[in-house]
Amino acid sequence: MVVFKKADLTKDLGLSPDQLAALQRAENKMAPRLLIMVALFIAVNYLDRTNLALASVELTASLGLTPQTYGLGAALFFVSYCVMQIPSQIVMAYIHRQNLWLTGLLVCWGTCAAAMAGMRDIPQFLALRVLLGFFEAGALPALWTYLSHFYAKERLAVPLGVMMGTLILSQAIGPLLAAGFLSMDGMGGLMGWQWLFLIEGCLAILVAVGWAFMPADLASIKSLTPEEVAAVEASMAATHKAKKGGNQLKVLAATLKNPVIYVISSIKFTRDVAFYGVVYWAPMIVKSILGFDAFAAPGAAGGHSSGGSVTVVLLVAIPFAAAAAFQFVNAWHSQRTNERRYHLAGTWAFGAVALFLLPLALHSFRAAFAVIVLAAIGTFGAEGIMVAHFMALQGGEKGIGMALINSAGGVGGFVGPMVIGAIRAKTGGYNDAMIVLGAFLVFAALLTAAFDPKWAERWTMEARERAAAAAAGDVECAVVKPAAGSGREDDTKGQADVVIVQA
Repeated sequence: MVVFKKADLTKDLGLSPDQLAALQRAENKMAPRLLIMVALFIAVNYLDRTNLALASVELTASLGLTPQTYGLGAALFFVSYCVMQIPSQIVMAYIHRQNLWLTGLLVCWGTCAAAMAGMRDIPQFLALRVLLGFFEAGALPALWTYLSHFYAKERLAVPLGVMMGTLILSQAIGPLLAAGFLSMDGMGGLMGWQWLFLIEGCLAILVAVGWAFMPADLASIKSLTPEEVAAVEASMAATHKAKKGGNQLKVLAATLKNPVIYVISSIKFTRDVAFYGVVYWAPMIVKSILGFDAFAAPGAAGGHSSGGSVTVVLLVAIPFAAAAAFQFVNAWHSQRTNERRYHLAGTWAFGAVALFLLPLALHSFRAAFAVIVLAAIGTFGAEGIMVAHFMALQGGEKGIGMALINSAGGVGGFVGPMVIGAIRAKTGGYNDAMIVLGAFLVFAALLTAAFDPKWAERWTMEARERAAAAAAGDVECAVVKPAAGSGREDDTKGQADVVIVQA
């Protein structure tokens, strides 16, 4: 078990009390400028990625989608998303004003999302899903890289909290917004699902305008005094300071030599099969237990209506809201007890049990809906803990490391919706699909519980030493000795930390 000690920043960051005070003043000034826009970025990213699920209650019938075609469209997003994770991160490393890179991503994916309102046939549907994944691929790794120019890795707790808190709120608010947009059915000659795509895509473009004026680096924040800038730079110098350029292929090669990345990627893959399977099919499942067929033609028996679609989306908001509330409680307890591993594994195991039980509850709407709520809590209820646990297991390769892990998750995002679509088409129901998703979630839980963080510490140290030798001259390797009295001397057994940063 890993014991997390309360940080002594004057020692761990090598700062004097005056420098620490200046650092805290600087972060207080930076927070409104940076974190509000970070929250908006995360919100529109999540909404545009998952609004297909909420639009599906009308879209499938309007375009004549079969279960396989809908599953394919949901999954194709992750093909380009997976392929472009690493290239996007590498390109961004050579860009000086990285806020403009993020601005461009917002405009591109917002345009794709809005263009989905004009879809008329299946080829257009599939093509736009691929394009959306292409432009969203680099968003989250790029955002982390951008923030690393303003915060030392020990000071990323607040930005992480803002990102994950926004994600949680988006999960709860997204269905409510979708219900409002779907209720606009018929206005301006557009259907409700068209309004949903159009408005949420345009929101991303509006957020892009704000990002165009974001600071490129510390020097761009004019409200910071020279002492505050120096304190922030000193805090990063004690650990790492992400830089731009350098041979990113060497950084990638060094990251690939760390076995921890493969373990985390396996966990992320299996978990995301279940996660995205539930995300993209939850509205369909809710509609089916209400007695409607999402794939029936408009006007046919069991087909959709605008009012019925709004009801379904409002009902879907309940499991996501419950999961959002549980995430806050789960994260609070995890931090209070200084434990992540079993909070994560336990939450996923709970979700797997609920998925296994769902087929047994489908005879009753109330019972089935209650189990869906429990399944959502278990599947979505540990997002912040998951990110924190994955980052803690890694060494200094977090930028490209997280991109690789997200790529593995993208493969899971492809498999999950496709599996449900194929099973739904073959069996006409969701029973077998829930068993399959539960099995993937069980595997993720067991692997998380079985993987001792001490193994990660040992493997990461070995990978750092190999990377330091391989990347000499191309990647800056900062040797950081444990601060005297920091309590880390015994943990490292006298060895210095070799932190790989982007040179």
